Amino acid sequence: MENLKTITLTHTNKKTGRVTTSEYVQVHTRLKYFRESKDFEGWRIETEIVDLQDHRIIFKATVKDGANQIRATGHAFEYADNNQINKTSFVENCETSAVGRALGNLGIGIDESYATAEEVAQAIKQQQDEREWLTQRAFDQACVRIQEAKPNIQIKDGDEELELTPAMFVEWLKKKYRMKREYSEGLRHEVEFQKTLSEVPASGTKG
Repeated sequence: MENLKTITLTHTNKKTGRVTTSEYVQVHTRLKYFRESKDFEGWRIETEIVDLQDHRIIFKATVKDGANQIRATGHAFEYADNNQINKTSFVENCETSAVGRALGNLGIGIDESYATAEEVAQAIKQQQDEREWLTQRAFDQACVRIQEAKPNIQIKDGDEELELTPAMFVEWLKKKYRMKREYSEGLRHEVEFQKTLSEVPASGTKG
């Protein structure tokens, strides 16, 4: 089987904070291969709703060969309010997931892990993001600028001169650079810390 195009998924363990990645072949890529490959001429995919409640659904997808023999199956379960995408398309997403699992079980784009619709959308967004990553040096410099803000920070954005509050400066950095979560959190904490310091009465000030 030819190498199919993949996207990289990022997974964060909520307990340990450990970040891992895995390669994922999108369902439409698997389906295109299934439809076009001579190995699967005359084969078909059937889907059915196994269970449907007000806010949840279970789909089953079955792959059958030209002799009507079952060659692979896949199931998927979705809640309507599980994420933003499911609020409008949980039925369609569930069916797509079931088809993807069935094709994976058939050996087309075997999953390293299950991917939600939001994870796929986020992975595609990240791979299309052409912004540079914020470096350690740039992060350190940004922290110093926040510490030295009097009270605002002056920056040059292209040909435009801007004067930003520390909080606005951090948002500007986020739009300009991709950054690790630790950098994003570090900048936010630095802004909050400097704000706290500014609110402390000067020594000798009468209450």
